Amino acid sequence: MEVLPHAHPLKLIDLNPEYPHDEVVYDDEEELIMKQDFRCPCGRCGQEINFYHRYYYTCDQCDYSLHKLCAELPTTLKHEYHHDHTLILCQLLETEWCLCQVCKRKHLYQYLYYHCAQCDVAIGLGCTKINVQNLMIYHPSHGHPLMPIYRKIKANCDACGTEQVGNFYQCTTCSNFFAHSDCVFLRKKLLIQHFRKDNSFHTHPITLAYSFPRDDQKAKFHPRCKVCDLQFDENLWIYKCEKCRYYVHTDCATTSKEGSLVSVLFNEGTSKPLKNYKDDDYPDLLHLPFLDQTSQTKVLKHLFYGESGSRAFETNLTHPFHQHPLTLVGTPCCNNDITTTPTSSRIITSSSHDSMKMVQVLCDACIRPITNMPFYKCTASDEGCNFVLHVWCTRLPTEVKMDTRRGIRTLKLLPAIPFATLGLFRSLCCMSICNGFVYSDEDKYSRRSYEADVSCGVTPEFITHKSHPNHLLRKLKSSIEMYCRLCLSDAKTQLFYGCENCKFYLHPMCALFWPDTIRHKYDKHPMTLRYFPVENYNGDYFCEVCEEEFNPNAAFYHCDQCVQSIHRPCVEFIFQEARTWAPFLFDRGVDQFESVKSRIFTFKGHPHPLSVFRGPDSDGDCTLCGSKLQDYWIILKCLQCKFEIDKMCCRKIE
Repeated sequence: MEVLPHAHPLKLIDLNPEYPHDEVVYDDEEELIMKQDFRCPCGRCGQEINFYHRYYYTCDQCDYSLHKLCAELPTTLKHEYHHDHTLILCQLLETEWCLCQVCKRKHLYQYLYYHCAQCDVAIGLGCTKINVQNLMIYHPSHGHPLMPIYRKIKANCDACGTEQVGNFYQCTTCSNFFAHSDCVFLRKKLLIQHFRKDNSFHTHPITLAYSFPRDDQKAKFHPRCKVCDLQFDENLWIYKCEKCRYYVHTDCATTSKEGSLVSVLFNEGTSKPLKNYKDDDYPDLLHLPFLDQTSQTKVLKHLFYGESGSRAFETNLTHPFHQHPLTLVGTPCCNNDITTTPTSSRIITSSSHDSMKMVQVLCDACIRPITNMPFYKCTASDEGCNFVLHVWCTRLPTEVKMDTRRGIRTLKLLPAIPFATLGLFRSLCCMSICNGFVYSDEDKYSRRSYEADVSCGVTPEFITHKSHPNHLLRKLKSSIEMYCRLCLSDAKTQLFYGCENCKFYLHPMCALFWPDTIRHKYDKHPMTLRYFPVENYNGDYFCEVCEEEFNPNAAFYHCDQCVQSIHRPCVEFIFQEARTWAPFLFDRGVDQFESVKSRIFTFKGHPHPLSVFRGPDSDGDCTLCGSKLQDYWIILKCLQCKFEIDKMCCRKIE
């Protein structure tokens, strides 16, 4: 069909007069976004006219617009391929097609071409050598105009960084810049919903950015893509929400796939979360995190005592791991006895931040604090025996099976390891030091023996966690690609809890023992555990305890009312009870010996009993070797004289 000129005058419009400085000139982001969202169809070629074409013609009298190129095309043409006749500008109808006599390519509906009716010769628009400057687009991502490539090619896109096959735009000046057409015409603003099996985490619009400089990434603690969990290239385009510190790759934001983002353009609808398990199949499933700071005893309590706590227990008990009978303390009239016996006198000092002040109230099995009745204590407590047990720790299984790196092992419950120095051992599951009951596959230490403290030995096979709602997390053997989504550490514990479909993993210590809320003297409200940066939070994140800036992509505690935060390392020092697990497992820090209970030992080389303590906060020297006693390291100390030695020197006085 021959193309006819429009009946009314057309006016040339410049959609972006500020190019190439449009990203800077427009103070009002909404104004720029409205301009960039401009779309209308071309009345001649039928293709879209948008902001990046910059120029177009429009009619004031009717709803009619044209690309600048389409409006300025000559209606007749003399071409060197067909000298005999003048060619007429035509457009293919819906059922028509033509074959270009120059490039031999077939063209279909709405394509513009030049035609000789006498000879039935067709020449495609791309082969006419018409001035193609009008085809250029002016994109804010690049300082030079971009020209379309008329054939489909396979190339790496400089916008998204992936290899694409299709239509590309190429820079007219720097010929090595290629951008795939899908990326070139990405929307400036996009409302997406972050889905993990239909769980929505982010609900406001994200904005297209054309780079993510390394300095900016460093200032934001090197964030990862919220979809694929990979890092960002500083030169590639991203979508971001600065207020929420939410960043995603462009292809992750615009592709619909399982475990990925689903792009919903300006649609604020949300999705109802769906479970990937049935409650009836897991009646005793442990739902985490626990509510408050008493969480450290709740795992074992959940497994061997029940939430109701209504099970009957013997009043008097003989335990195979202790030489004296035990008695049940479990009535209100016993309360005065609880706070006056050597066993539990430290309970009333629980407001202290130094957890070593509480070591004498720790259960001898799990080395967790005893804060509530009922519990068992030694009948010889008046004679100085401070052996105590939670009621649930009297019901620990005598054998457990554990899937280790060397296969499935059967571990037996043993008392504090008699063959280890001072009864200390490293739990190979969580890598913490302990001197409580132990699950071991050997009666004596060897390089091939495997030890786990009682908490590690009985960790449940399945849990759920609020950080990854409605998905089962299964106990898995660790692998090199795993890292904990709460502490962001890839410390190599032997076990992780994970959702393999979503590649979501948690350290057992982070999953089991970080409560949902904590209280602290710096804030009158409970502080809640957060897994993402706070929505609409302006500014950087600083811990109220240490006043250091921290990474909000790791879990932290936050008070919405007071707008205060405490990062997790500082929470280590403010918990109201002794702890076992440490998020920084290989640092020689205060948490490494939190599951060590003070015990008394006698040695042939010293006349008085020696007690186990942590090293002093101030400088001190070992009486035997003269080396400095390290802060928070285990030492032996005599309470009757000034004798104190490092743990490693105890063999010298045996």
